[in-house]
Amino acid sequence: MNCEAGSLYPHRARLEEAQMQTCFNDYHDLMVAARIGKDGYIRQISGYCTDENDTRARQVSWAICEVSWGKTKHRETEKIEDLTRARMTMTRVCVYHVGQKYASDSPGIVGECTAIMAFECAKYQVDVIAGDGNKACYYTTPKSPGVPTYQRSLLQFWINRMMGVATQAMRKNHDRTCPPIRVKHFISCSYRILIFSQHILMALQQLHAPKSS
Repeated sequence: MNCEAGSLYPHRARLEEAQMQTCFNDYHDLMVAARIGKDGYIRQISGYCTDENDTRARQVSWAICEVSWGKTKHRETEKIEDLTRARMTMTRVCVYHVGQKYASDSPGIVGECTAIMAFECAKYQVDVIAGDGNKACYYTTPKSPGVPTYQRSLLQFWINRMMGVATQAMRKNHDRTCPPIRVKHFISCSYRILIFSQHILMALQQLHAPKSS
């Protein structure tokens, strides 16, 4: 999942040569790529759908993609079976990008766009939401004052709000006893933090590895 994929679009053929199937949105700024099995596919099922000539500003660019992992051959029995990832034969993901300028100049519109995105994620039962929230990750809302944190940010506020609306809709129209729709808080970290975390995990793995005699 890549939220600033404009530079990758002209080179998408090289990804396909490496057996990576890609799906770009209409702006070509969002991409979902995966290595899938036979008869698998990746397609966009929700989000903006215009064309590359549409130059209107987008406060929040987002897209929901469906990944069907297809079929594979069992290594031992050589029988054809469903290819799964995390025990799922199909995964739905949402990738987004919040404009830094719009998060400052028009936070209300950014919030509305985020609310629509979050509701669509609930509608399509999205498994993973990832992207770049920019200032919306630490811009607090008037109803959640205090020190800016990820949990109190504009982005998380609207995600939580729309999950509450989706839960109320389900209880009203389907089952009053259904559990609430839950979403874990997003995290934001730099590439350096990811590399640091990798080194720590590798060191812990070596520390707890059985010693050879």
